[in-house]
Amino acid sequence: NVINIYYTKRTDLSYTVNYLEKGTNKVLSPANTVNNVEFETVINASDEVITINGYVFNSVDKETLTIGTGSNVINIYYTKRTDLSYTVNYLEKGTNKVLSTANTVNNVEFETVINSSDEIITINGYKFVSADKNTIVIDTKNNEINLYYEAVNGTVKSIYVDKDGNEISESVITEGRVGTEYKTSSKEIAKYYLVKTIGEETGSYSEEEIVITYVYDLVPVTGIDMNSNSSYMFVGTFGLALVILFVRKKRYN
Repeated sequence: NVINIYYTKRTDLSYTVNYLEKGTNKVLSPANTVNNVEFETVINASDEVITINGYVFNSVDKETLTIGTGSNVINIYYTKRTDLSYTVNYLEKGTNKVLSTANTVNNVEFETVINSSDEIITINGYKFVSADKNTIVIDTKNNEINLYYEAVNGTVKSIYVDKDGNEISESVITEGRVGTEYKTSSKEIAKYYLVKTIGEETGSYSEEEIVITYVYDLVPVTGIDMNSNSSYMFVGTFGLALVILFVRKKRYN
């Protein structure tokens, strides 16, 4: 007398895959639960790996899972990418003219916070004024900071004085971007001649005002205004008359 009782495997089971950061167990993506799985089905953990922005697969807590009637869980671990980069551009405000070669920093970890203030450099003739963002959090793309600078101008003042320091002609003031070249010169001033120059007549503009002093003295008084065209004509005419008179006198003798 025999009775055979037959069974089939349950197919109403499930398993769950967790996507976690290695070392912190931070959840990186919602857990994936698969339902209607047959009892004793073998699940390969490698088949459950997904792509997560900014992270790379690291390891699993088990290579395979055999579905049972209890808790069926696979934990997949990821670590942050460290092969990312960011670029800093150095531009003139208002024109976006490139003032210095862009700086690209490589091998940066995902979600690293970069402060724009740490990326400021010194550019001759310019001063930093602003950034398009105060910080960036490193992502898998579009990691860029724009730093803006404005030109710094310097002045060169040429002054013209006598030996006592009295101004005898209007000062000449020129302006140019710091670091660029300047050149000054003395003046022709009636009744005066140049004695000395104090300062560098050529050089580069700086943030501080540069002063060049031209010192003059009076031309000695001879009764003839050597700066007058009419005086030159008088002297020339008088000299020519003397020569003619001398030649005639010699001929008669």
